Order: sequence, then structure tokens, then C-alpha cells
Amino acid sequence: MKRIYLDNNATTQVDEQVLEAMRPWQAEMYGNPSSLHFMGDEARTAVERARATLAGLIGARPEEIIFTASGTEGNNLCINGVVEACALGNFPSPWPGGGWEGVGLQEEHQPQSHPPCQTYPFPLGKKEDSSSSKIAEAPARHYKDRGHIITSAIEHPSVLETCRALEKLSFEVTYLPVDTEGFVSPADLETALQPDTILVSIMHANNEIGTIQPLAELSAVIRRFRKEKQGAVSPTPYALRPTPFFHSDLVQSFTKLPCHVDDLGLDLATFSAHKFHGPKGAGFIYKRKGVALTPQTHGGSHEQNLRAGTLNVPGIVGMATAAEINAFGLAPSPARGEGWGGVGEVGWERWDGRGGVGEVGLSREELPSHHLRELQEYLLRELLTIPSSHLNGPADLARRLPNNINVSFAGIEGEHLLLALSAHGICVSTGSACSATSSEISPVLRAISCPPEYIESNIRVSTSKHTTLDELNTFLSVFRNILALQRHN
Repeated sequence: MKRIYLDNNATTQVDEQVLEAMRPWQAEMYGNPSSLHFMGDEARTAVERARATLAGLIGARPEEIIFTASGTEGNNLCINGVVEACALGNFPSPWPGGGWEGVGLQEEHQPQSHPPCQTYPFPLGKKEDSSSSKIAEAPARHYKDRGHIITSAIEHPSVLETCRALEKLSFEVTYLPVDTEGFVSPADLETALQPDTILVSIMHANNEIGTIQPLAELSAVIRRFRKEKQGAVSPTPYALRPTPFFHSDLVQSFTKLPCHVDDLGLDLATFSAHKFHGPKGAGFIYKRKGVALTPQTHGGSHEQNLRAGTLNVPGIVGMATAAEINAFGLAPSPARGEGWGGVGEVGWERWDGRGGVGEVGLSREELPSHHLRELQEYLLRELLTIPSSHLNGPADLARRLPNNINVSFAGIEGEHLLLALSAHGICVSTGSACSATSSEISPVLRAISCPPEYIESNIRVSTSKHTTLDELNTFLSVFRNILALQRHN
């Protein structure tokens, strides 16, 4: 039975070039990058080259890249890390231009000293108090003492569940509503911001319905609020904080959309290798210079004391290789020369993360995203000809991930469709892979007010650069037969 894989928002096939890049670091050059001998040096050099490569692809500095094992870990580190740092009075020393209205600029900042927040009982930088248990033990001065977090109702479970855990520690969380296509309103964000808001976390592109959020517009709201807060005539202790910080989960969007962190106005961002044809067990976060995080794991000084544990060198090398291949839309080619920091012996032309088409010698039609968009348009057109079908998420495909379609079919449970397709060798899903074993209705479909007759009858089809038109036609033929049979019964 031929396999047809259409669940690429859950995970992707590892590129052959990625496997080849990883192999030496598993079998021959397997030194620990923390070791001082020559094999440690080899591994450490590979890690730092990968760090520079990833930084270049998103317009960051190498020291702003912190390696993790997954997107879920990255989201936890970003959210818990910055919230705990602020709650403990560990604010970043740089405050460019007064109030961080300059976020999104990569200038060098001179450290300044700021007094610790007056509403928290812990002194600035006291390491032994850097755990959530210490926060939980802190006497509350009033109900907002521990600060405020803003997120959206359709975030990945690793964001929503982390925020719910912080609510149990007496942090206040606002869950912004979304419209019927999944978009967060900048006006709603502006209304929700408070003087004690520590963090705003809004994902770039939704993993279930593909909605691409207007991050630059949301960032502009946050920058304006920072400036106004610091410039208040009667500033509160909260005005001393260069907050709120802006975090985004870029797991689904990286290599499919431009992800230049300055253009998006981000302070923190999360990435995961297995969503862009890299290995599982490897990820990274972007942490803007000057943003303070409290480590969530202890027992080592790895990754600037932020993430204890031996680095996964093969995974990191594979991740950087996958990012290069899929951000450029090119396979490695020795003819390209040494470039500016490629992985292994293969060099690359520099890409600035802004989608520079001409700089890498590709026409728009040759870009992988163009292939994905053509498949998306064709498949959506065919699926919506089926009676009682309903598109979930943006109808304007320019505002949707280019590889994502989520459609409901009235009268049939989505799980029944998924299992019937699986019996024919076709893989699709009904929603987030991180909650796929749950029988609960998708919180994302609830949040977009999906009509009752469609809310339990959806399937998500997500393509990749490997998906062919023949595979889609096979899927459509099998799917129509399954749907007709189940509706008849």
C-alpha cells in the first residue's frame, strides 16, 4: 500500500541532506561540546556554526539563539522564564531610548541600572529565589502583585497550559478572543494591556487553521504602550520595567514565511526543527539581547546558564542544515562557495530572513512556498465542491499558511474520516498533534465560533515540498468515496 503523508503541520520528513550532515556527529565526531579536548572543540565549533547560521536566517545575533529540545520546551522557557525573572525583580538592564520603543532595532545597548520592582519581596538577581515554588510562597501584596500576561484563545497547548499553570500561582492571564477566521485584533490587545503586563504571547501562524497573525501591527501596539507607560506623569513602580515583552511561537511559520525578528518586532520566539524537515528533539529560541530569563532546568552552565544539559550536537547540526535548505529553497551545492557560515563543508549565500528572492537566484515560481500555495489552491477548490463542506480559518489564502487546509463536512465525525483514510494509507489529522489523543472538541474551532454542525467534522490536510499533484488526486478520489459511503450509512 502506497503511503501518502498529508500531515506536515504535525511533523515532516527529514531531508536526506540533513541525515548526511548529522551522521558524522553521531558515529565519528561524537565529542561533548563542553569537553576541553580536541573532540570537544570539534563539537563546540559545529554548535557555534549552527548557532550563527540560525541567527542569520532570522536576522538575530548568534548570542541571541538558545538551543532547546522542542517547541514545547521553548515556549515554556520563554514564558515561564521571562515571567519569573520579572516577578523576582530581575529586569533587563538595557532600556534603549527610554521605554524600549526601539524594540525591533539591532543597535548595541549600554547597560543602565534600574531599581528592583517595589512590589516584589525578592532582591534583584538573587539566584536562590529563581524558582516557581519561591514565587508561590511569596506573600501577595494585592491580587495583581505577580503581574499580568496576555495570550490568545487559539495558542498551541504548550502556551495555553503554561499560562493556566501561572494562573494557579496567582498571575493574571487575559485570553484575547479571535474573530471567525482566527485573527487577533490589535484594538483588543491595546484594550487588554495593563501597567503590570509582563508578557504578550501570540503565535505567528496557527497550527490547526493556518491563520497568520499580524505580528508587526501587534508589536506596534506594544511599543506604543511601553513608551506611554514610561512617560506617565505619575509613574507607578511598573513604569520602571521595560515591559511588556513580546513572544511568538514561530514553529509553524519558519521556512514557510519571512521570519525576520526585527520586522516582526519580537523579543522572544520559539522554533522546532521537525516542522521544517529537520530532526525531532531539536529546537531553539530567540531571546533579544537584554531580555532576562530565569532558567527552567538546573545542573549545568550550558546555553548562557539558561538551559542545563548536554547539547544534542547531531540534532543541532541537522536543524541548521534543514533551516538552510528550506529557508533558501535550495539543496546544498559546493559551487556556492564557503559563504558566511554554512554547516559542514557546504557553504551558502547569506539570506536576511526577509524573503530575498533575487539574492538566491530563484524566481518566485521556483520557491517552495509557491509550490505549496498552488497545491493549496487546487485542493481547497476541489474540497469545497463537496456538499455541506465548510472552510475553517482564513478564506484569503495570502493570510493563511501556504500548506494548510482545514475543512469540515457536516454529518460525519472528523475522527471517522481520519481513520478511514488511514486504512487506505493516507495520513491527515483533525487538529493539533499535541492534543490529538484527546476526544475533546478543538478549542481553536470553539474560539472561531465554528457552526455546531461542523465543529466535530473537520480534517486538516497539510502538504510539504514533497507532496505531488498525483498524491492529492489520489487523496481526493479516496476521500470522496469514503465520504459518500459514510453519509449513505
